[in-house]
Amino acid sequence: MKRQAEEKLIQEQQRQQQQQQEDEKRQAEEKLIQQRMQEMEQQKQQQQQQDQQHREQELEKERIFQEQQVLNRQAEDDHRQQKERSDEELERRKAEQDRLTAEHDRVQAEADERRLRQLKEESDAKTKDIIGDADVGNDKLQEGDILITGRTGVNGIVNGHFKLLPNKQFHGRPSYAKMRKVQTGPEAIDLAVWWSSGKWYVGLLNEIGSDAAYAFIPSQAALPDQANGVWSIWDGKSWVQDDRVRAVGTGPRKLHVGNGDEYGPGDDDYNEEEYMAMYEEKRKSAEALQQKTKKTDTGDGPVPVLPHHVPKKIHFRSSCPEGHTGCSAKNLCKSCPSECETCQNIRETDKYGQCSAADCFTCQHGYKHVQKHTDGRGYCESAGSQMMVYIIGGIAAVLLVGAAVYVFCCNDKRGGRRNVSNLPY
Repeated sequence: MKRQAEEKLIQEQQRQQQQQQEDEKRQAEEKLIQQRMQEMEQQKQQQQQQDQQHREQELEKERIFQEQQVLNRQAEDDHRQQKERSDEELERRKAEQDRLTAEHDRVQAEADERRLRQLKEESDAKTKDIIGDADVGNDKLQEGDILITGRTGVNGIVNGHFKLLPNKQFHGRPSYAKMRKVQTGPEAIDLAVWWSSGKWYVGLLNEIGSDAAYAFIPSQAALPDQANGVWSIWDGKSWVQDDRVRAVGTGPRKLHVGNGDEYGPGDDDYNEEEYMAMYEEKRKSAEALQQKTKKTDTGDGPVPVLPHHVPKKIHFRSSCPEGHTGCSAKNLCKSCPSECETCQNIRETDKYGQCSAADCFTCQHGYKHVQKHTDGRGYCESAGSQMMVYIIGGIAAVLLVGAAVYVFCCNDKRGGRRNVSNLPY
């Protein structure tokens, strides 16, 4: 019984312990469940808070977006209004600018027209002053006129009949004029022929005497038809030689170049009437050839381009001017010694550019030239200096003879020469 009671007691204790463990376990599970429930509640609250914040953020973004849209629309409206105002202002300014431009163009056109009228009046006055009483309107080839032919293409305007200007000369040589035949077009210009700087020129009548020309030929001839050489024509880019260009004259010439069967001044059988008739026929033939060239030319015919400046002539220094025998353009001397009239040195001078006394070509009045170099250069000595040399030489000889006599006489009075044997050793 006792054992049963003990067993029963032990079982009861085990049952109680087991029940206690189960209770503890159940309590632990309930506590864990409560904790989990609390955690889930907290997470739910946090999620709700996050959702709330997200909704608030979305609402804030929407509000900002709406405000931005409003601001953008306002900015677009302002920009559109400003652009409209700017366009209106631009249109107004453009209209004002167009008005000012039109006014300026009108004033400029009036000024240009006045200037052109003034230039035309000045040109006409200058032309009238140049031609004077010359009969430039007469197309008949008269005594003293020249006829230029042979040029085709660019600046074929140089061809034609040039009338002599009796009262207009340059450097002792005559000048000629060809008046325009038309008032419009490329040939509506007045031309002239003149001589300057060692060349015969063909250029504008109102630029006569200058170095601006359409054509030129280097020559020292007294008349253009006497020039032996080739004419150079300005083609708009450079000077080109044209051996077809010829200048034919009518008056008496010192030089006659032509075929033996042609009449000309200086021929034994020269007849004035036949000579003039021959050149009148030549003029008509040249004009007919020129008209034929115009018709067959595929371009615009002999269109003149702007005159161009002819290459400058080489200048000689005043110390040895051009034309003097032996003078060169390479002379370095800027000035000569006072006794020299002309001098030259092509190798060296002093630092002031003056020749030496031995570089004289000719001498001033009262001096005589003594040649030293093979090219004719030498000294300039005074015309009376040769006699002075003889006088000085004679005086020197007399003084030398007197000095010699004096020395010998003085030595003799003092006892003469000493004997060599008497000299102390």
